[in-house]
Amino acid sequence: MTRELSLLPRAAHARMPWKNGRGVTEQILVEPEGAPIDAFAWRVSTAIVSEGGEFSAFSGCERVLVVIEGDGLSLDGVPVPPLAPHRFSGDDVTRAELASGPIRDFNVIARRDYAIGCDVVHVTSERTLATGGDALLYCVRGALTCDGRELGAGDAVRARGDGRFTVGGDGVAIHVRVAPAT
Repeated sequence: MTRELSLLPRAAHARMPWKNGRGVTEQILVEPEGAPIDAFAWRVSTAIVSEGGEFSAFSGCERVLVVIEGDGLSLDGVPVPPLAPHRFSGDDVTRAELASGPIRDFNVIARRDYAIGCDVVHVTSERTLATGGDALLYCVRGALTCDGRELGAGDAVRARGDGRFTVGGDGVAIHVRVAPAT
């Protein structure tokens, strides 16, 4: 498969209500493109959580959440500090409590026939990150370059196919990989 790269600037992310109607999400990417909220294979988004309460259920899915702004939260009593990926089931009713005020989170949700890899990467010099299949690099903060594309906070680059991201600059990124489960 030939490697394809796409820039996904924050200004182009789709804003839509949460599945449970309690907030708004910025959808960065959904696969397949244009899939409705209850029929995607996987999706990546961010959201501001301004109060505690139940998260939307996504039956048949696994979720990974990373707090990218704010002091963190707890999910069903388990602390989730900033920049620490937290994996949980979309089947369960999950209750969030904020640590000390609103947060912004980064979310990856995928059907169980997909495997999710999600890491926080602190970038201070040029480095390479594997892509393979579908991959996304999301700039949390700072100024980064990814294969010659400039990224500011909220921007992302998607790669399809085998290869690597070459990332440089000074900032924090989230590196996501999604592939069919084996």
